[in-house]
Amino acid sequence: MTTADADADATTVRVAFDDADGVAVLEAARRAADAASDPDGPPIETLAVGSPGTVHLPLAAVTRGGRTAVHRSVDPNEAASLVSLLADGDLPVDGADSVVEHEPDPDDFPVDGGPLSAGTRRTLRGAGWTDPTDFASPPAMGERALETVSRLGLRGRGWGDARQDEPLAEGWREARDAEGDPVVVVNGLDADPKADGDRLVLASLAGRVVAGAVVAASAVDAAEVVAVVPEDDPVVADRVSAVADRVADETNLTVEVVGAEADYMTAEHTAVLESIEGNDRIEARRRPPRRRRGGCSNGRRSCTRPERSRPSNAGSPTPTPSTLTPPTPGLGS
Repeated sequence: MTTADADADATTVRVAFDDADGVAVLEAARRAADAASDPDGPPIETLAVGSPGTVHLPLAAVTRGGRTAVHRSVDPNEAASLVSLLADGDLPVDGADSVVEHEPDPDDFPVDGGPLSAGTRRTLRGAGWTDPTDFASPPAMGERALETVSRLGLRGRGWGDARQDEPLAEGWREARDAEGDPVVVVNGLDADPKADGDRLVLASLAGRVVAGAVVAASAVDAAEVVAVVPEDDPVVADRVSAVADRVADETNLTVEVVGAEADYMTAEHTAVLESIEGNDRIEARRRPPRRRRGGCSNGRRSCTRPERSRPSNAGSPTPTPSTLTPPTPGLGS
């Protein structure tokens, strides 16, 4: 079999999910793939992915060569049936919500004509298609990363960002030069439960979010990243933990995954510190107007909200870190 023939016959079943029901669908697809494997042909690859941005989960995207059939809201029996049809040489198009022709090996979820094909996805590029735990050590680290962020004019974004609409590089330098040991905090606790934006990017693109935190950590000379995730979401926790293991293998950083109760108040950059310290009453810390200091009670400094930054005059980018400002060591003022 030639390489071209192998590419044409390559088959992949992607199962997009964010809860335990999706785990059952993935396991059913994998059992069916193992049972149907042809030793003389290419294997059927099954891949766990996050949501591409839809609520119709679990979702199965079945690909043969340059053609993908998308089935929404599948159950374990349906997933096994889709794999069996694929093993028989047929792309399961009957009952599919969409069937899309595309180039082999696209880097983003393929869509046909219609509203979803307009524009270019940036922040969610790859969501629902690539392995959410993929991690590549960022090319720009340390002082080089700081210089790049400064040159691009990246600013903080969102009401929970301590550097909202202000240059990130300035805040990163303050964090780096302050007393104490710096720590980068990834705040994955959604401010709006109806939006679930933090859960979406962490479940679908955990590797990219953590990569942004790694850049921030290198810029402020931090040796540790703390990723705060919803304590009721084991899928997010598992995926971020998998990325943490890869970070430990490829860098000199440590990523600690901490579960906390998702609460509207914890979107505020000092309130999330109260949460990870285990305080019963979660509220923003008092501080004078415009003063940008806060920190954990053990004296660690922190940067937070890595998925919320963007250039001041650009569209939605790949998640990159913005900062929580340097704290007074041992105190949260």
